[in-house]
Amino acid sequence: MELSFNTGNVLFLFIQLYLLLRKEGVRKKFISLFTFTVFCEIFFNLGYLFKLGAYEINRSYIALVVAFLWGLLLVYKKIIVFNSRFLLLFYISLIVGILWRLISPSRLIGINHDVPVDSLATGGSMVELKITGYSYIIFIRTILCSFLLVCFSRTFERNVFSRLVFQYIPIFKIVVIFSCFEFISNNFINPNLVRNIIIDIFGMSAGAYTTPSVRGGLYSICLTCWEPSLANYALFFCLLGILWSINVSKNRKDIIYIFISAVMMVLSMSLTGLLFIATLLVIMMFRKNVRDKTLKVISILLPISIIGIAIVLLSSNTLNYLTSRVSTTFSSIEYMFEYPQQLSIFNVFGGASETVRFYSMFNNLYVWAKTPLFGVGIGAISCTSGWISAIANVGIIGIIVYLLFYKEISKRLKLGNYRIATIVLVGTFTLQGGFVDIFCSTYYYVWVILISDIISNYKTKEKSIVSVSCNVSNKSIVNPNSVCVNK
Repeated sequence: MELSFNTGNVLFLFIQLYLLLRKEGVRKKFISLFTFTVFCEIFFNLGYLFKLGAYEINRSYIALVVAFLWGLLLVYKKIIVFNSRFLLLFYISLIVGILWRLISPSRLIGINHDVPVDSLATGGSMVELKITGYSYIIFIRTILCSFLLVCFSRTFERNVFSRLVFQYIPIFKIVVIFSCFEFISNNFINPNLVRNIIIDIFGMSAGAYTTPSVRGGLYSICLTCWEPSLANYALFFCLLGILWSINVSKNRKDIIYIFISAVMMVLSMSLTGLLFIATLLVIMMFRKNVRDKTLKVISILLPISIIGIAIVLLSSNTLNYLTSRVSTTFSSIEYMFEYPQQLSIFNVFGGASETVRFYSMFNNLYVWAKTPLFGVGIGAISCTSGWISAIANVGIIGIIVYLLFYKEISKRLKLGNYRIATIVLVGTFTLQGGFVDIFCSTYYYVWVILISDIISNYKTKEKSIVSVSCNVSNKSIVNPNSVCVNK
C-alpha cells in the first residue's frame, strides 16, 4: 500500500473528522456526510489518499465509505427503515449480468476502462470484454452509492438540506473566481503556473493533465480536477448551486457568478462545457413562467449575453476550431452508421475528441445489441456516454429496474419536477460522462434536486421548495419548512 502525503489530503481528513465529531443529530450528520461526498466527487478528484496495487483510492471513495457506515448505523438503530424492492431487483440484475459474462462462451470485443479511448486514434486496439477486479470495485461502489441514496431519501429534511447548500455557496463563488484567475494565468502568464501549484497541493492522479490542453488557441482550465472536462462539471455544479440560491435569497448580485461560470465553460472549448451551456438554456426555457420581473429579464438576457460575449472574446481561429468540431461530429456520425466497428474512421477524420467520443458510443451500442437483456456485466465496457455506457453494462432490464428505483426515491423527496430534471440530465449525459456518473456517483441526484427546485420555483410559487419571508430583527419564518435568509 502506497500512501500519499500532501496538503489536500490533510485538509480532507480534517474536514471529515470535523463532520464526524461535530455535535448534531444523527440524521443531520448523515446529510452533512452525504453532501460532503458529493463535494469530494466534484472538487476533490485530483490525487489520491493511497494505492492498493494498481488502483488509486481517492478522497471521494473514503468519504463514500464513511457516509455508508453512518447510514448503516442509522439502519441498525432503526432510525430509518431500509426497504426498496427495486434496489434489490437491481442488485440481482447486476449479479446475473456478471455471472453471465463469466460463463458465457461468446467472445465480445470492445472498449473497457483499461483502453484509453484516445489511443484508438493512434494505433490502439480494442480488447476482449471480461469481468476483472475493476468490475468488482465498480459493483461495490454501486452498492454503496445506491444505499446512500435510499438513506438520503429517508433522512431528507428540506430545511437541513437547504442550509447545507447555502453553506457551500461561498465555496462555489470562490471556485468561479478562481476559474477566471486560472484562465488568465494560463493564457497570458504561464500555462503551467497554476497547474503546478494545484498538483503540489492535491497530488497527482494517473492520467491527469500536468499541463492544460490547448483548444482553438486557448489553454483550458483544470481547477482542482484531473482534466478540463471535469473542471466543467465543477463550474456547472457551482452554477446550479448559485442559481438555486438566487431563487431563495433573491440576491440579484449573484447573477454575475452564473454569467462568469457560463463564459468560462464556453471558453474551455470542451464539448462537455458546451453541453452544460445547452443544459442551462433548457433550464431557462422551462423557467419561462416566472412572476418576478427581474428574473424574467435574467432568463431572457442571460443566455443571449453568454453567447454574445463569448463570441466577442473568441478569435477567428477559435471560432473556426468550434465550427470544424461541429462539422466533424456530424460527418463522423454518418460514417459510423455505415461502418460501426471499423477503426478506419480515425484514418478518415483523425483523432479529434468528438470522433473518439462517438466511436466509443457506437461500439458500446454494437456490443449491447449482442447481450441486450443484462448487458456485458458492470464494469466490463465503457464509453464517453453515461447512459449508453450504462445500458451496455447492465442491459435493458438493469436500466428499467434502476429507473424504477430512481422514481421510488424521487417520490419520497416529493420533488415537483423531477421528471423534467431527469430528462434534462439524461440528454446531457447521453453525450458525455460514463456509467460511473449514473451508478457510482452521488452528485448526479443532487443535480436532479437542484434543477427540479429551480424549475419549480419558476412555474408555481406555491410549489417552490422554499418560500422565505424573514424578519432580520427576530428572524421569524412564515413557512416552517423554509430557510431564514437575511435580506
